[in-house]
Amino acid sequence: MSGPTLYFIDDDTAIVDAVVQWAQTQSLAVRSFVSAEEFLADDDVCAPGCIVADLKMPGLSGLQLQAKLQERGERMPIIMISGHGDVESAISAFRQGAVDFLTKPFDPSHLLSKVSECFDIDRLRLETEKQTKLDQQRFDTLTPREKQVFEFLVQGLAGKQIASELGISYRTVEKFRGKVMQKMEAESVAELVHAAFRIGHIANDT
Repeated sequence: MSGPTLYFIDDDTAIVDAVVQWAQTQSLAVRSFVSAEEFLADDDVCAPGCIVADLKMPGLSGLQLQAKLQERGERMPIIMISGHGDVESAISAFRQGAVDFLTKPFDPSHLLSKVSECFDIDRLRLETEKQTKLDQQRFDTLTPREKQVFEFLVQGLAGKQIASELGISYRTVEKFRGKVMQKMEAESVAELVHAAFRIGHIANDT
């Protein structure tokens, strides 16, 4: 996998050229687009990465681009930029998940800091998605009874409580517990709980 890429979208070609040159001096992989439509039509956008998009562009705006990406289930971090300090638009961008909202002209060092932050966010997202897929694949190998034991374990029930709930012996519960730990490749119940969160078997109310 190649390194992370900065995807810069702005209809002002002078700004695009300046950002591309600046990014290259920082040894950043960068690709530029003059419209949101051009970016959305590109099939070669790969994570990890960071999107920096102008708020107001001909055609789709930065906020509309943000909404389109969400509709497509694409969650690459985005930084919104604008030549106008529009508080309402900034609030909308943050509500849709933008990492930051920068007003032109922006400080290159601040942009670099935020782009680096986005790269880290996207790496973590990809790692989590990969682990979640692996957790689900492992969970799918459990037998119906092992899944029951899994659910009770992540709810915090002790072996004797599980035995009582299922109407089986404690010794049998321990046998199933061992199988669950083995198949889920977990060293502890805490690791099982983390896996349960990732695959949606425990609701995250935070």
